[in-house]
Amino acid sequence: MSMEHGPAAVADAAPVGRAAAERAVLRLARPYLGRLVGAGLLAAATEFAGLALMATATWLLMSAAGQPPLDRLTVAIVAVRALAISRGVFRYTERLAGHDAVLRMITDVRARVFATLAARRGTAHRSGDVLSRLVSDVEAVQDLLLRVLVPASAAAVVGVLAVAVAALISPPAAGALAVGLLVAGVALPALATAVTRRSAAEVAPLRGALATDAIDLTHGAADLAAFGATDATLRAAEQRAHRLARLERRLAATGFAVDAAGVLTAGVTAAAVVLVSLAADV
Repeated sequence: MSMEHGPAAVADAAPVGRAAAERAVLRLARPYLGRLVGAGLLAAATEFAGLALMATATWLLMSAAGQPPLDRLTVAIVAVRALAISRGVFRYTERLAGHDAVLRMITDVRARVFATLAARRGTAHRSGDVLSRLVSDVEAVQDLLLRVLVPASAAAVVGVLAVAVAALISPPAAGALAVGLLVAGVALPALATAVTRRSAAEVAPLRGALATDAIDLTHGAADLAAFGATDATLRAAEQRAHRLARLERRLAATGFAVDAAGVLTAGVTAAAVVLVSLAADV
């Protein structure tokens, strides 16, 4: 059976604390901070263009209902076209800049991990576990930056400015908008993290154990058969597979519930803003 070993950075016997892991990711991202900030600004510009497009299109439809002279609508018509085009351009450049920065960083991360693999062959970790952690952990770093930090920073900037603009028009409506944004952007993600923290922490070790079982059952089939351990190893692998499937279903269900709650929060917030604005005669 394969007994190659991996680095403690990939799969440590003692679980690395979440804060320590986040600090490590930030240290790795530091050389690419400028590129990531640029991607975040482009993401914010995309959201601004989307909001401006919706606002301008709404005003255009409401104004056109009164059948005014066409010259009064010309600027809005041109603005809708310009904002629609700029939104697509900003989105494309944001994806291009973000993926460029993250892929450059991931190249460096993989090089460091492979260097550590070569230097620490004496640690007590199995090759299947190390391979699973190597793939999943590097992908997790990539997803953290592209799907969490960049969108979250853009959403925070856009949310603050949206509340500020709303406050100039109707302070009560701005308050309702701020509450909705805090619920959707802070409370729901925090609740999801608290609910899934334990399950998520078990996923990586289980995947590593399953990868080790797969290597043992293939490369070590003769040894397992000689010692009569094939059935026991198969049962253990099956139990781990069922456990992993349950955890992944639980995480998927939680994600679905959070997404549904986010959509509901958006609808309730929009209704609250409209009702508060009507009550204030805005």
